[in-house]
Amino acid sequence: MEEPLKESTLRLWFVVRIPDKLYPEQAAPLLCAGVTTYRPLKQFCSYSKVIKAGILGLGGVGHVGVLIAKAMGHHVIFLSPSDKKMEEALEHLGADVFLASSNATEMEKAANTLDYILDAVPVVHTLWNPTFHRSSLKGSSS
Repeated sequence: MEEPLKESTLRLWFVVRIPDKLYPEQAAPLLCAGVTTYRPLKQFCSYSKVIKAGILGLGGVGHVGVLIAKAMGHHVIFLSPSDKKMEEALEHLGADVFLASSNATEMEKAANTLDYILDAVPVVHTLWNPTFHRSSLKGSSS
C-alpha cells in the first residue's frame, strides 16, 4: 500500500482557505458544485436589470446553482418534471417560481422569458427539449 502524500507544491490559485467555523464536509459541495455553477453564472453579474434564470435539476449542482443565482439577485425559476421538489426549491432554497415541465400550459407561458438556463441534470432527460431551451431564452429564435 502506498504512503499518503505528506507534502505537495500547489499553485496559490488552486488553494482555498476554509474558515475554521466551516467543517470540511460542508465546504466540499461549495468547492465542487459552487465552482461548477459560479463560473457560468458570473457573466450575468454586471447587469443592471433583474436576470430571469431557469434552473433544471436539484442535485448538488442545481441546489448550489439556485443559491448562487439568488445571491446574485436573479429571479430564479426552477424547472422539474413533477411537484416532488417544489417545497425544497421554493421554501428551502428560495427559488422564486416552480415550474413543472409536465404542465404544457405553464411551459408555453415560460417560452421566451428566460435570460439563461442552467441545466444541472447530468444525463439526457425528459426536460431536455432543445426547442424549449432555445425558445425560452429572450431574444433567441427557434
